[in-house]
Amino acid sequence: MASKSQKIEHLRNTALLAGCSKRELEQVAKAGDELDVAAGTLLVDQGETGQEAFLVLSGEVGIKRNGR
Repeated sequence: MASKSQKIEHLRNTALLAGCSKRELEQVAKAGDELDVAAGTLLVDQGETGQEAFLVLSGEVGIKRNGR
């Protein structure tokens, strides 16, 4: 698990959050959970209402739309 400062640094280096203040990044870091996910795990299924956002720190993600 990453330390608080490491989490904030990962968030700061993400284009989507690059304009956020340190305080805002701290709030995002506090609200988030760090997950270790096994290969092949389905995170989001098309058509379902999502309530999360994912930031991939290492590894790869595959995305399918309409089965492709």
